[in-house]
Amino acid sequence: MNESSCTGGAPIGDRLVGPEVRETDTEVVVAFGVESLGPGSYTCQGNTGLEVTVTLDAPLGDRDLLDGGTVPPVPPP
Repeated sequence: MNESSCTGGAPIGDRLVGPEVRETDTEVVVAFGVESLGPGSYTCQGNTGLEVTVTLDAPLGDRDLLDGGTVPPVPPP
């Protein structure tokens, strides 16, 4: 998971919110949020990814995995 806003390179850490998981017979949609760093000016040099394990109610199997952080949800990169 990578944050999409400018953070001056600050790690996500405890600002991570979620996951929100919606499971159906045909798809699994996963979404996360990140609390902002608050007021200030931050550079946009990128940030390091954060590995997150999501536990599903059932194996993914043939269901599509979708990124719920977009509208509409799309397959993750």
